[in-house]
Amino acid sequence: MKKIRAIFAPKNYQLLLVRCVRIGTFVLLFMLPMQTRYFVSSRYIQGVFFEYGSYTIYITELIVYTLVAASFYVAWLERKREARTGEHSFLLKKPFAPWCWIFFIYLCATVISAYNSSQSFIALARIADILLLLWLVEKIVHRFGKGVLIAIIAGITFQAALAIGQFFMQEVPSSTLLGVAEHFPQDLGASVVDAPNARFLRAYGGLPHPNILGGWLYVGMLAVLALFVRVHKKYGLIILSATTVLMSGALIVSFSKSALLAFIAAMLVYGVYYNKKLFTYSNSNRIIKAFWFSVMSFVIAMIILGGTALPLVASRLYGFVGEGGDSRLERMSVVERVETIKQSFSVIQQNPFFGVGVGNYTAVLSMLNPRQPSWNIEPVHMVYLLIFAELGIVGLLLFFISIAHCLRTIIDKGVFVYALFAGVGIISFFDHYLWTLYSGNMLFALAVVVCWAVYPHTNKTSDYARAIH
Repeated sequence: MKKIRAIFAPKNYQLLLVRCVRIGTFVLLFMLPMQTRYFVSSRYIQGVFFEYGSYTIYITELIVYTLVAASFYVAWLERKREARTGEHSFLLKKPFAPWCWIFFIYLCATVISAYNSSQSFIALARIADILLLLWLVEKIVHRFGKGVLIAIIAGITFQAALAIGQFFMQEVPSSTLLGVAEHFPQDLGASVVDAPNARFLRAYGGLPHPNILGGWLYVGMLAVLALFVRVHKKYGLIILSATTVLMSGALIVSFSKSALLAFIAAMLVYGVYYNKKLFTYSNSNRIIKAFWFSVMSFVIAMIILGGTALPLVASRLYGFVGEGGDSRLERMSVVERVETIKQSFSVIQQNPFFGVGVGNYTAVLSMLNPRQPSWNIEPVHMVYLLIFAELGIVGLLLFFISIAHCLRTIIDKGVFVYALFAGVGIISFFDHYLWTLYSGNMLFALAVVVCWAVYPHTNKTSDYARAIH
């Protein structure tokens, strides 16, 4: 009885809460790719379910809210210590905070003039989730950066294993627990690659679309590269090697062109930065080894999957599969993307200076094209045009300024972050999910977290930072 009382004594109780929040944050980072959710309200267009405008609560959102509430309670218990030491959250320090909060306030203001206020509130809630997640991770990343990277890599490795299995089974089994819908190659609307005599299902993992899976795998592979610098034991390097080969294989069978281009761009940034050093052996510069480790792991995955996947990759990249190959779906995809860009200008014209309201792109597009079926009402496949349409030229400028100040504050001008966000920029140029979908919002937050784990925002220099300078 005395031991139980001792645990719940004010000092011990506070320590227990801190540890629970810390462990809960690691669990959250592992679970972040999972899409388990509850539908609060569903939107339909002509009797067909419409994702954009439907409101769902994800299990990871509930975990975020719970951990944030517990963190605020702990902060309330520590208020005297904080008042004495003057410590505050990184998110409230200059110059990171002012531009972020100005941008967020601007987003809130767009709700007033939005065509559909409920959709704006949903979009705002998702952006608030990003800020809350970053606030949570900031509490532990400077002390447990390696653990943060391990939790992220473990969660994405699980998704990679699912993806490899789905490709070879040519089936995505439904799972309520993981939030995965059922997909088969013959289904209309399923993401497939055309071959001369067959349709091959692209791997989804536990994500809503193969392109989103590709984005998560890209960030996961860069996180492995960052962890490689901190691991020195042989068994750890073996595990990382197997993990990278698995992620590379999953990236290939997702057939995501944007994610593949992002990975190539990140490696090119490293190549340009180090130039001749890439071909100079040095025991001290582990980042060079990490670069070749990533490249060789990807090559090994291509060799393993070569006979099965490479002809299909050729179909995605070049529009044909061998002699007499058919690239009908690829041509349709290009036509649809061009059409969405044209549609975006009709939305931009509604309010070019201040936009139609955050989260309101599809609502306005549906209003402008009332007879279009739900599958033709989709966001433009470019984040920058999408932000221009929803927030106007003012919001787009605030967005770029906020991102520039955030990155300048947290990265100390390191090559890793240049490489990582070069890929994120490419994905944003070819896809919309980083802005429109919860899974994309969390992926963007995760990219920032990986940078924090590499470059902790403290006065100390991380192992990785020392290795690359």
